[in-house]
Amino acid sequence: MTIEGTEAILKSDVVIISKNFHNSFINFLMENNKNIIFKEDLAVDNGVKLLNKFYSLLKKYNSIGYLVSGDPYFSEKNYIEDFLKKKKINVIKTLGLLEVASWVNKKNDFLTNREKNSSVFFCIPSSLDEIKKNLSRRLSGKLVIIFREEKLLNNFLKKFQNKSKVRYKLYINGNRQYLKNMPFILERQFSNAYLVLNRE
Repeated sequence: MTIEGTEAILKSDVVIISKNFHNSFINFLMENNKNIIFKEDLAVDNGVKLLNKFYSLLKKYNSIGYLVSGDPYFSEKNYIEDFLKKKKINVIKTLGLLEVASWVNKKNDFLTNREKNSSVFFCIPSSLDEIKKNLSRRLSGKLVIIFREEKLLNNFLKKFQNKSKVRYKLYINGNRQYLKNMPFILERQFSNAYLVLNRE
């Protein structure tokens, strides 16, 4: 986790976390004497019942930390934030660890190069034209294109596969993928595909 994410969690009165998280996260919370509530003990799914449980807990606790898998800025979990804001509850998103960063780190395909001043640019396109526009920009560093829709992902890759000179790495559901395996399927709800283009 980032320093900012860790500090936010440690300042919370109670932390909600899924049982599916790696034990290292749970052990860290226990070692720091944090009050833990497992999300699955509140509700089976992510529907209205879970949201109402969150709201009820705020009558007992001043601040609640909620650890979510994926990226708080790139994933489709804004329904929780929208629900709480309608209840006039202050919501602060804190970046923990980018999903794509955790995936590439495991493969030693780091997004940044510490030996030089490297940059990473992110875009979440909604059309092929938008992707084309971003690719035409003279960016120095890595460009990470985040795909949320299978159709857009596969349509773009069909066109992209002819550009053999472009260095790329494609990650879907945590695994490195190759264009020869098209078409691709986004298996999980809130799943993203990341195409990392090296523009250096």
